[in-house]
Amino acid sequence: MSQGAMKYEKTEQFEGDLAKAIDVAKNTFLPNGFEIINSSDSALAVVNRSGLWGYNQHPLNGVSKASISPSSAGITLRAEFGGVTKMIRYLSLFIGGMVVFFLLVFGIVFGLMQGQPASRIFQISLAPFIPWPIIIPLMGIWLRKRACRALDTLLSNMVALGKQQTGNGK
Repeated sequence: MSQGAMKYEKTEQFEGDLAKAIDVAKNTFLPNGFEIINSSDSALAVVNRSGLWGYNQHPLNGVSKASISPSSAGITLRAEFGGVTKMIRYLSLFIGGMVVFFLLVFGIVFGLMQGQPASRIFQISLAPFIPWPIIIPLMGIWLRKRACRALDTLLSNMVALGKQQTGNGK
């Protein structure tokens, strides 16, 4: 996994059917747009190319890559939050573009047409954007926490369902 992205890694103690646990992960990742890169009865690697583009999407879409593998302590889930990083970058660029647009539009409307001083134009143009340097990082924290909770739930479900006995009391 790449070095620059936010990361997640968690290991749960596991004694059970690893193939069944991997199936739980597949059945969770595939309907959410993930593509399988590598799959076996004991490991899984997936990638999500669509990313996170809204709040109504499943929190797992904040994950760009994930891998599940057995470890000496049990089962390990690793993930990168590339979808969250991409969303924060998009919001930052969008708000930055809006600042430039507002400066240009209000600069022309109020500066050239009405003769307002430059300080007044900056106040009018930048006022709507004052909260965004606080909102964007908070959104990143919130999106990452949502994705972490979804991964924690997935790992717990994998462990629980992998431990369950198959039919006929076996």
